[in-house]
Amino acid sequence: MTWRCARALLEGAKRGGLDAAALVRDLPFDEATLSANRWIAWSDYCTMVERLERACGGSDALEWFMVETLPYGEEMYALAGAFVDAVSYFKLVLGVVSRLNFPTLDNDWTVRSRRTVDARYRIRDGARGCTAFQRLSIGAYRAIPRYLGLPAASVDAEYDERTFQGRIVFPESRTLVSRAKRRANAEMETLARMLGMIAAETQERTAGVSDAQRTQAFAAAHGLTARHRQVLEALVAGRSNKAIADELGCTINTIEVHVTKILRRVGVQGRAELVAHFWRSTAS
Repeated sequence: MTWRCARALLEGAKRGGLDAAALVRDLPFDEATLSANRWIAWSDYCTMVERLERACGGSDALEWFMVETLPYGEEMYALAGAFVDAVSYFKLVLGVVSRLNFPTLDNDWTVRSRRTVDARYRIRDGARGCTAFQRLSIGAYRAIPRYLGLPAASVDAEYDERTFQGRIVFPESRTLVSRAKRRANAEMETLARMLGMIAAETQERTAGVSDAQRTQAFAAAHGLTARHRQVLEALVAGRSNKAIADELGCTINTIEVHVTKILRRVGVQGRAELVAHFWRSTAS
């Protein structure tokens, strides 16, 4: 899993007035060397979460910590700015960010209504079980609407050390219209940059395999044309439609047509899901 998850816990601990150094004591990394490690072991992350729960004062306090300190910071705020409602933002967080940052988890969700989502995941066989991580997840799910300037969500969950299933009810947004207008007037470049950053870190799993080889294999598997492959390479790198159009010497409308065809052939709903599918399928 990526170092960013551990960094988020350390930054949150500091904001919450806790001893951040104690979370990584006797682990193979410390705060100074964490970013250089890039990838950390799932078991070490579980140790950090268990220590954080004890430092907070128990499971209820850990949930409060996740809601009140918003440990994922400015990057998650940047992502949230591209979304109108909490359910759409949740789908990105669980479908892309979580799957890339937590490859140990198999997760899924079902949207029940405009404000309600059923989330579930399991820790893969062979990986360490961790009930503290499940409780951390409750707080993380509750915190999602906070990044949109809304009250925390409610979560009703059942879990054990390996599995989690919960219903998340998001608050009604009174600023939906204004958020929709801001989104309509803003390009998705922040989202594109974030996806590119996540993809670049995920690329380290397959060091030694070139981007061209990955893209060629993916394009062949899904019957993409040469032009589609050029557009795909740019999407995976996190470029916006405008940047791709400038690079390939065509209009934004043309790029949108290509993107639509790529999504249809791959069988995904959006560019975020496309990027996540690309890295999952080419990282094996």
